[in-house]
Amino acid sequence: MEGLDTDLPESRPELRIDVDRERAALFGLNTQEIGSTIRSAINGVEASSYRDGIDEYDITVRLNPESRENLSALSTLHCINRRWAADPSL
Repeated sequence: MEGLDTDLPESRPELRIDVDRERAALFGLNTQEIGSTIRSAINGVEASSYRDGIDEYDITVRLNPESRENLSALSTLHCINRRWAADPSL
């Protein structure tokens, strides 16, 4: 066959994380908060914007490229719960 094409989006890498729910609960964390922390670290979160004359630039905070591609770097993330207590080892 020749000339085959697809309109399917290019696949994106996935990361599966199994959360120790009992341990997370000890620190007042749930899977949504943990997932949000990891998503923000990898994809980034808009922290602010910078205006230069008429131009405005978003300021996005995320891990550096090397850390985003290194699974062991993700294990050092600190998850913050609603009461602002942190567990560095989740």
